[in-house]
Amino acid sequence: MATTYKIPKKVNESLIVLFFTLEQFIPIAVAIALGYTFKAVFESIIFAILYFKITSYFAQNHPRGYVEHSLWYLGIMPMKLGYKTPDPLKREFIK
Repeated sequence: MATTYKIPKKVNESLIVLFFTLEQFIPIAVAIALGYTFKAVFESIIFAILYFKITSYFAQNHPRGYVEHSLWYLGIMPMKLGYKTPDPLKREFIK
């Protein structure tokens, strides 16, 4: 029997869970689970709806990483130096 796979339309397309992207689904699910745990269901559902609206707005109208770049540009979020980002204060890079 042949196995079928879902081929994404784009290379960087994120996974879809229900009708949310995976980046939207995880915080919404955690917020609702915490809302049920701490008996604040109404507040958590309001937070989940607002979070969904804001993230879908930025996903449609701005490129990926726009919010992080804006926060970094304003000095609110420091740049994380990982294995892909070289240290900007170094003068020599040796491979």
